[in-house]
Amino acid sequence: MLSILVTYYNQEKFISRSLNSILNQKLKEDFEILIGDDGSSDNTCNIIHEYILRYPEKIKLFIQPRDKNVIYSAVERASYNRL
Repeated sequence: MLSILVTYYNQEKFISRSLNSILNQKLKEDFEILIGDDGSSDNTCNIIHEYILRYPEKIKLFIQPRDKNVIYSAVERASYNRL
């Protein structure tokens, strides 16, 4: 199985386009989409959940919580999100 990793943070304007692009690929092997969200505060997770309802066997979402009172290192958060 091929695992495709996608990470998002407040990307509600681009999620549908990117997920549709992945889902429309013609691959011989089975694949899954592993989505890491970096604690988005916009509609990102809601849109992803709509895709999960349509493709529950293909898409898995992992949300990294974000505390509004903490200043995070973008590099560390991005690395952790990919893991």
